[in-house]
Amino acid sequence: LTATIAPVAVGCNGDCNGQATVTPGGGSGGYTYAWSNGETTSTITIDNVLATTAYSVVVTDANGCSAEAEGTINVNPLPVPDVSDDVTLCEGEGTTLVVENVFFSTATPFEYQWFEASAPGTILSTSTELEVTPAMLTVGTTTNFFVRVTDANNCFERDVVMVTVVPNPTVTVNDPTICDGETTTLTAMAGAGNGSFTYE
Repeated sequence: LTATIAPVAVGCNGDCNGQATVTPGGGSGGYTYAWSNGETTSTITIDNVLATTAYSVVVTDANGCSAEAEGTINVNPLPVPDVSDDVTLCEGEGTTLVVENVFFSTATPFEYQWFEASAPGTILSTSTELEVTPAMLTVGTTTNFFVRVTDANNCFERDVVMVTVVPNPTVTVNDPTICDGETTTLTAMAGAGNGSFTYE
């Protein structure tokens, strides 16, 4: 009696499942299967595969003879991007978002796709950087920009940068009317903006 596990396809970390199938040979039929994870069928499915894992199976025929085989479900690491920190801008400002590093995967070259959360089908950039202009932002709101990094194994991972735009402060100064030789006090009144104000 022999037992052979078919080659297991390489997947990406977090793929839905992985499969391993054992093929018995010889013996007298009536095979039973005892996998290391407790399964008892010729093919096993492992959900949410997160790391390369070896599985073994013992095949027993109707005569009580047995054979053992081992197979490995290979998992490629994801290309996890490290992007710019979240940023707060003043009205009218822009910024450049950057993928500063890609961790875990070494399967280069990497492909980059930037998009805005409300329009995931529109690719804004395919480089490591995204120039965010004021026209892409709305005052008083936060806009989420995602980057998707795909490696040579076709594994991918995303990260997000939140860009918040606050309104510029406004200022008004009173316009007093005085007589020649008199003094007065000018008062600046700030509005809008965000937080405490300083005056120069």
